[in-house]
Amino acid sequence: MPPTNNKKASAHNYNRTFWLSMTLLLLVSVVLDRINYNRAKDAHRLQILSDVSTYRAQLEAILISNIQLVRGLGVAVSAEPNLNQERFAQIAAPLFRTSKELRNIGGAPNMIIKMTYPL
Repeated sequence: MPPTNNKKASAHNYNRTFWLSMTLLLLVSVVLDRINYNRAKDAHRLQILSDVSTYRAQLEAILISNIQLVRGLGVAVSAEPNLNQERFAQIAAPLFRTSKELRNIGGAPNMIIKMTYPL
């Protein structure tokens, strides 16, 4: 009988080794999957950040361009203190040919809107 008992112990050790190996393999695969997921998530985040930065730069360029146009209008208006609506329209009209974003603009001497373009 002693040889049979030894076979049972050996089979038990193989069974334990098998399950420990499977558990270890499962843990390693879960850790590797988590690492791969985090890398993919970080890469996706960087791509989105790059896209948003591009849109931000385009928006800034448009805003700066429009601000410069309006500043030019301010200089032209300040050069003519007795500006009327017709002259304001003549000065403001070219702004709307170069900018798609501007919808209207007004002149407000003494903080009272007296001139607008387009009417």
